[in-house]
Amino acid sequence: MTERQLVADLHDGRVDDAVALARRHSVDWVTAQLDYDTLDEHAEAASAFLQAWCESLDPLPRLQAADWAAGQYLTALVHLDHSYGIAASLVLCAQAAATAYLASSLRETWALADGPDAELDASVVTRLQAYADTLESMDFQPAWSTQSTSD
Repeated sequence: MTERQLVADLHDGRVDDAVALARRHSVDWVTAQLDYDTLDEHAEAASAFLQAWCESLDPLPRLQAADWAAGQYLTALVHLDHSYGIAASLVLCAQAAATAYLASSLRETWALADGPDAELDASVVTRLQAYADTLESMDFQPAWSTQSTSD
């Protein structure tokens, strides 16, 4: 497999193969493979790839990937229909997943203060539980605007 296999997969429209390859590498590796020209030249396949890849990732790498992908939708992929909406959807979904993950992680900190030699003060756990409540109450559902054009 060549280092440019991801680009070759996109060039040939093999989105599923590209996602499978990308899942075996870090977000940084994937983003290093996809330059402006590649994304621009293979925009439809690149868009399908970016959406499927982001959705396939665990919450924190998904957030990193979605942030990067959103930038691509505002530059190299801006000529695609609904590029801003796709970018917003990727980011909001990734933020929701990452926030849910973080809330769950905060909820689990009680175990660090519940042992015979625990050094973590219970007040810290109480505070973290409140942060988890706040995170869980957040709503990431977009309110899509309808823009009218008048000349």
